[in-house]
Amino acid sequence: YGRCDFVLAVPDSWMDVTSLSDLADLALEFRQEGKQLRIATKYPRLLRGYLYERGINYFTLVPASGAMEAAPAAGYADLIADVTATGTTLRENQLKQLDEGTILSSRSCLIANPVSLGTSGEALALARSIVELMEGHLRAEPFYRVTANVRAASAEEVSSTVLARTDLAGLQGPTVARVYNIEEQDWFNVSLLIRKDRLLEAVDHLRDCGAIDVAASQLSYLFDDHSEAYQALFGGNH
Repeated sequence: YGRCDFVLAVPDSWMDVTSLSDLADLALEFRQEGKQLRIATKYPRLLRGYLYERGINYFTLVPASGAMEAAPAAGYADLIADVTATGTTLRENQLKQLDEGTILSSRSCLIANPVSLGTSGEALALARSIVELMEGHLRAEPFYRVTANVRAASAEEVSSTVLARTDLAGLQGPTVARVYNIEEQDWFNVSLLIRKDRLLEAVDHLRDCGAIDVAASQLSYLFDDHSEAYQALFGGNH
């Protein structure tokens, strides 16, 4: 549901190569030494046209598949041109993106026929399911569901203890339910929705409340009482 860029990336060890003009100079140096600058890529036509338009003419394109980021370290290419969303994989492989080295930016788009949506209930229902699932997934992405068991005299006692830290007590507050076990002890299960960046704080807070069996799982979908995206796209009359 995001965007990505097709970029040129060189080894971090190339301290003097930070831009396309530096790369052009390096390609010329390679040619003068009787060598060709080797670039690994899955998209040769896009890359070749991009480099030619910018006056970089001396290079060899190396077909690649799989983990292309390893190509320079493996020795079968000098640099790479690949798709990246965050740049994390490039950095993990000691590669850096060149300044002005973005060849193409891309993002996914949802395109619909307004006539079909206005006349076909089936098409509108399908569009709604796609939009709602995308919105629900994006809304859920930052959140974890945290559950734990707490021993107390009542559900009110548990909720009061958890609510002592309202910033760690979930979106609307904790859900507390009695746990029925064979020992007939007063145990209650607490459930919270917590942002990922506050997860460990929430776990520690529950521990301070006497919790055991603390479990956390990332949400797949989180829906509100209505879909803002659906209403914005199709209005409130559908």
